[in-house]
Parts: sequence; structure tokens; C-alpha cells
Amino acid sequence: MNEKIGIIAMGNNFDSQIGGVMISIITVVKNGVKYIQQTIDSVVNQNYEKYEYIVIDGLSTDGTIEILERNINRIDYLVSEKDDGIYSAINKGISVARGDIIGIISSSDWYQDDNVFDLIAQKHRDNPLAILHGICKIYDENGQFIHVSGEPFTCLNDHMFPHPSTFVPKKIYDTYGYFDEKFKIAADYEAMLRYRGKGVDFSFLDNVIACFRIGGISSINDLTKIETDQIKEKYGLFRKVDDGFIRKYLKKIFYWILKVVEEKF
Repeated sequence: MNEKIGIIAMGNNFDSQIGGVMISIITVVKNGVKYIQQTIDSVVNQNYEKYEYIVIDGLSTDGTIEILERNINRIDYLVSEKDDGIYSAINKGISVARGDIIGIISSSDWYQDDNVFDLIAQKHRDNPLAILHGICKIYDENGQFIHVSGEPFTCLNDHMFPHPSTFVPKKIYDTYGYFDEKFKIAADYEAMLRYRGKGVDFSFLDNVIACFRIGGISSINDLTKIETDQIKEKYGLFRKVDDGFIRKYLKKIFYWILKVVEEKF
């Protein structure tokens, strides 16, 4: 495997003369041979014509590259090279994106149907500077449906809304920054809180946009919680508990229990 495979083909999926909203879709993948074709199909089978598809591969060794090469005429920008993590790769994709609005779909996830881009383009025309986010269906690794997830942006006080069903205007990234790469799992949450703090508008779409398959890196619960708590603290949503206060409180409870037991017996 080469240290870097740069395969760039601009303009496969759209005519520059076509008017309307330009949508950029980014897929980041490393060793995603099992599901990557489903992801690709869900993008390139969209009815909406003016989009570009960007794939950033992290030097896969499991056959993913071969699948990507077979689909090269359906991909506008493909690069395979070493990166510093998921958000490093996503930031690469954002930096080359030419669209008005950007969606990020993982190599194990897929868009709900072939009309998603039509809806996104329409909503973006209505509010060009709003972050669009909708409903996501959650499946287990065997493809069994579990539940749906998605709610208005006020949920950010507690948790991130589904990233696969989120579309961010390119201007927001360019103005307020990309993903903070020091966060390995929850950088999307940090970015949304940062944008909210800058007064960016959020528009909730009460539609199923994407499907998320549990089992990716964001499903690692312990690290997700650690990073989420760090981000909440950064934005004043999480207050550290005073350990001294807890010890003092528990000591009082202990002596109260001891006193009750002594009085009873």
C-alpha cells in the first residue's frame, strides 16, 4: 500500500451550469469494506443533481480502496493517506469542499432515501445561514432497527443531536472554524456549541434524513462521556462537583446512620 493515493476527479456528478444550491457530501473511512458500498449508493443515487462527493480514506488495507476505485466515476474527490484521526480527515474534506452546504456521512451509515438532497437544498434556500439537522434512525450492527433520534437544538445543553442528519453551510465553517481535532470523538458537539455561541441559527427538520449504525468510534461510551463533560465544562454547561463537599456530606450521613443504629440497639 502506498503512503498516499491521490485520486482526484472533479465534476463527475454535477454540471457547473446547473443553478441552485451546491451540496458537498464528505465520507471519512478506514477499513470500512463491509458497508462502504451502501454509503456510496445512498449518496450517488440521490435525485438531486448538483452535489459533489468527497471521500477521505485513511490508508485502508481491507479492500475498501478497491471498492472506492471501482466507484471512482461516482466520486468527485478521493484521497487515501495517513491522517491524525476522524476529525482531521473530515477537516481535509471541508477544506476542499466547494458546496454551499456540507453533509458528513460515515462509511457505515447511509441516507434514508433518494430525496434527502432535494429537501436540504430547499431548506437551505429558505435560510442560507442555518445549520440544518433532522431525524436519524438508529440500527445495530446486524441491521436491526432500534429507535429514532433527533430533536431541536436546545438538546445541546445536554447532548449532541445526530451528526449524520446534520448539514452545515460552508460559510459557517469558514467563519467560525472547523472541528477541534484535540477531541477524538465529540468534536462535532464542541463545534455545534461554538457555533451556537456565535449566534448561528439552527433549523430542525422533522424528517428522517439518515440512518446510523451503532459500532463506530462514536459508540465508545466511556471516551464519549469524558470528552462530552470536558466540552460542557468549556461552555459552562457542566460544573465540577466539589470533592471536599461530597466527603463532608457523606461523613455527616455516616455519623447520622451510626447515631440511629446506636439509638435503636
